[in-house]
Amino acid sequence: MDIKSAFRLLPIDPSDFELLGFKLGEQYFVDKCLPMGCAISCSLFEKFSSIIEWLVRDRTQGVHEAGLDHYLDDFFFAGRENTSVCANLMYNFEQLCKELGVPIAEDKTVLPTPVLVFLDQFNGYCSFPERFWINNCELQLFTDSAGGDCSKDCRCYLSTAVGAFPYVGPSSSVGTISDPRGFCSVSVQAEVSRLLNASVSEATKRVYDTGLDRFEDFRRSCNAGSDWPPTLRSVVEFVAYLSTQEMAPSTVKSYLSGISFKCKLNGFADVTQFFIVKKMISGLSRLNDRVDSRLPISPELLVKIIQTLPLVCSSSYESALFAALFSVAYYGFLRVGELVVANKSDFGHALLAHNVSVCDSQDMVQIKLPHSKTDQMGKGVVISLTSNESLTCPVYLVKQYLSLRKQLPGVFFCHVNSSPVTRFQFSSVLRKSLNAVGVRSERYKSHSFRVGAATFAAMQGFSEEKIKELGRWESRAFKNYIRIPTNELL
Repeated sequence: MDIKSAFRLLPIDPSDFELLGFKLGEQYFVDKCLPMGCAISCSLFEKFSSIIEWLVRDRTQGVHEAGLDHYLDDFFFAGRENTSVCANLMYNFEQLCKELGVPIAEDKTVLPTPVLVFLDQFNGYCSFPERFWINNCELQLFTDSAGGDCSKDCRCYLSTAVGAFPYVGPSSSVGTISDPRGFCSVSVQAEVSRLLNASVSEATKRVYDTGLDRFEDFRRSCNAGSDWPPTLRSVVEFVAYLSTQEMAPSTVKSYLSGISFKCKLNGFADVTQFFIVKKMISGLSRLNDRVDSRLPISPELLVKIIQTLPLVCSSSYESALFAALFSVAYYGFLRVGELVVANKSDFGHALLAHNVSVCDSQDMVQIKLPHSKTDQMGKGVVISLTSNESLTCPVYLVKQYLSLRKQLPGVFFCHVNSSPVTRFQFSSVLRKSLNAVGVRSERYKSHSFRVGAATFAAMQGFSEEKIKELGRWESRAFKNYIRIPTNELL
């Protein structure tokens, strides 16, 4: 693993600024970080990287001297084949760097492998000179990042058992870079990382990271170690701990999904799939008496909400904005994350202006969703909203909003200053509107529009397949959204 922009991480003491200044034209500039070209740079950074190595060793138990080494910004991990030693060392190194704010060059990271890749850009044949061999059981590797002849003392030796590498005797060749029998290019490793990162959405990554962070916090609190794969006992006790914290079954499952993903990604047995873990989750679900208390927004209530917006909002623009937003959320069976941004620094999959079009000839608004919760591959879907005679007509309200909105690209639902509407603002205006019409707002959430749309469709006699199509549900989860009052069933 390689530390990114290594020397530049170290700040220069202000008393030494005068030694690193230069003049360009009539202006003076000072380099405030350790430059690459100074003779002392290597020595100073070596002290920093030595501290990192010591910290990794300190938090990793049972590591032999040959298992971890470094040369300046390059860190090398070694362990017996078919063990988790390398993965454990790399994980601890990565976590430490994250804590210290030290960036890692992800494109240079090589995952645990029995084949060591080096000189991958050498367009010819590779061979080991005699002087690099200690004996037939041990090989000395060195890096030359400091420049100069390898016989100088600037080199750093990394000794390990040859059993971890394909055996290549002195002066024997390995094959060209294009030879499939030779070493794989580092660029292939970078492509592996790129493809894996693209395989899951950013939201899913955050769920996995949260679950893994909670699991590691739990293991540290119990002195249960940090090896991967984790023991079955540690996972079982983690589930029990989450239960004592009154975590919802869905939350526990999401945490376990992070552990499962990491196990599978590293080729380990997925301990979350053991019988005892599954039965504990089943028991947690049975004992959990929580019910989804979110109430549906009915067509009648939607009318009241939209009518009271002029009293709640600060301007006619804001009133038109939230009227269109609430109407589209309801008639489009839309999730709030498909309409507005999570916060001002995370736009997520909020609806963009170029994905909304008004068809005057058909009196229709078409919305293209490039992504959704059930469309992780980004195939996209087009939602057509038709006009109706009610005060909540989505076509009329969208047209009214567009007549006031500046013709600018970006997020579709935005304030007059072009800043996007956030989830918090969506919920806040909804709560104020409900309170203004005398309705208790505690059980109405942003998802109440989607719940209300599904409930109204069921009351109108829509088939299950049609409701699934309208709400873009792929499973029978839509049944949890239908809240038909008991008196309506009599």
